[in-house]
Amino acid sequence: MLKIEEGIVMSYFCFDVGNEIKIEEIEKVLGKKAEKVLLTYERLTPEYVQYKTPPLFIRAGIERINGKEWMVDVKIHDFGVITVRLWANIKGTTYEITKLMNKSENELKKKAIVILDKILDEIKDYVVKPLIEVEKTFNNYNIFFVQRFDRHWKPQDIIKKYGDEIAHFLRYESKRLSEQEIKDILKNPLSYYSDDLTIIDFNSALVYDPRKSYDVPDVLEYAIIELTELRVYDNFLDSVLETTYDELGKKRFFAGGKIINKLSQIKLEVSEVKEKVENFIKLIDDSYLGKIYVAASNKFYLEKWKSSVKEKLDLLESLYTKSWDRLQTARNVWLEAIIVILFILDIILILLELFGKKIGL
Repeated sequence: MLKIEEGIVMSYFCFDVGNEIKIEEIEKVLGKKAEKVLLTYERLTPEYVQYKTPPLFIRAGIERINGKEWMVDVKIHDFGVITVRLWANIKGTTYEITKLMNKSENELKKKAIVILDKILDEIKDYVVKPLIEVEKTFNNYNIFFVQRFDRHWKPQDIIKKYGDEIAHFLRYESKRLSEQEIKDILKNPLSYYSDDLTIIDFNSALVYDPRKSYDVPDVLEYAIIELTELRVYDNFLDSVLETTYDELGKKRFFAGGKIINKLSQIKLEVSEVKEKVENFIKLIDDSYLGKIYVAASNKFYLEKWKSSVKEKLDLLESLYTKSWDRLQTARNVWLEAIIVILFILDIILILLELFGKKIGL
């Protein structure tokens, strides 16, 4: 059985809490408690490339879960995402670590939400258009970051000897997986040096790196953040479209202007956040880390989520145009009606004037 001698497990909880977080303001509120995150990765980008608005990093202490210490840190991003990360040292077989994760899963989630609530309580005044029930908008992802196994392994030898075991480990499965599922999990292993290895699945990843470089975990975190935003906006657009259809179906004569203003604002908000997240991803300027991102993107079905959001934005654009045309038609009808009314009033006034002259005679 594959045994880890030195490593950590990092459990990420990504929450979308609002449209925007005013980083500069909360930096003043949190003071020394928070520090800006700069890009200092080994392979990620040239030194001159940095965040336009660096996220804030907070060390949030230690939590004890099922007798094990978990370190806690938090990242706050200006585009409305807060990432709570709980991490702990791991040592033992994949079976033992799987038992640990299955036993700790619910408690980790509860702790992450409690930590998020504490942070939000401090910064709530600086969250633009906060979301309700943010605990329903999160994504959880676990990274098993291994520095040393019980013996030195070449990546291809690990997969050859322990591929089946790793596949079950990443799915937390004790029952036998199908050969198709095992192949799917192991089909795209990635290595930069001759002695490192990354295997990415849809809810966890194994990263083996004796150099302890955090480049790969950080890129995976970016992909998780993007997935969180796409899922939230996909659900949000579903709700907007349903409401808009209802409003258009009522055919209220004066509703067009309100619908247009609302759709215009929503289009702007979604496009702005989408652009911020995409700019965030563009910081991955290294070919190998680009491969890591593409592999994660495939596992998370990011392109499908992007297509879904785009389709709904296009539909929103169509409804916007429809509402605009409807409003213009309504205005034209009113203008024509007003012209007719004025014409009739003019005739009435002329007739009254003539009638008055006759009475005067």
